[in-house]
Parts: sequence; C-alpha cells; structure tokens
Amino acid sequence: MKFDFKDIFAIENPDEFFCRVQSYHTSDPLSFMHVFVHPRNEPRNFFVIFFNYVRYFAGPMTWEGANFKIAHYDDCASILKHIPGFQDYPDENQAKASGTISRNQHYKMYLSGSNKLEVKIIALNAAILQSDEI
Repeated sequence: MKFDFKDIFAIENPDEFFCRVQSYHTSDPLSFMHVFVHPRNEPRNFFVIFFNYVRYFAGPMTWEGANFKIAHYDDCASILKHIPGFQDYPDENQAKASGTISRNQHYKMYLSGSNKLEVKIIALNAAILQSDEI
C-alpha cells in the first residue's frame, strides 16, 4: 500500500502512544469517531483525534502507536465502492478531472497501528482536539 504523507498529525514519538476509540457514531449523515490518544502509562494525559463523516472502520477498539498516515486515493476508493451508496465513487483520475482532489473534498483512508496490526478509518476529514475542545 502506498502512502501520500509520512505522519499527518506530526505527533512526536508516536510509537510511545496508545489509541482508544472512545465513541463511534454511525448514523447518517453525521457519522463521527473520537479516538483518545495518550502516552504509555498516562491515560489521563490525552488528546483526541476527531474523524468526521466516517464511512468505514477496521481494527480493534484500542491499539499501540499513534502514527497516522493517509493511504493512496485508489486504495480508499476500492473499499468505498463496496459500501452501499458509494458503488459509483470515482477513481483517482475521475476525481482529479472533476477537481475533487485539488479542493480536498474527498474521503481519505487514515491508517494507524503497527507492523502486527493495521487500523483503517475512512473519513472525510480528521483533526486533533485538545481536551478543552471536547
């Protein structure tokens, strides 16, 4: 699988963190996920990654490592095309031609985890929230 970015959130020492899906709301149109991220042995010292318009999640509810990457567009599209309502999701060439990619108005597959375990989250966007923003 190819990656577009090295570590999209630039978390310092991401291998020293644990992630936990705190909430996952799947009702359309407002599907979202909160992932709590905390240093090893410090679960009260956390920040949250908020994923908006989540369409797919594969992985455990907790995992080690907070190194998030974005998969190649077509890897994301190939999964989306199996989800009801997304069978006609455009491939990368179609999305480029329509301007969807240049406007960053497309779903992305966020990858995390380790060599032993891969976590996949397909969402429209994601952002880090500090604890006072929750």
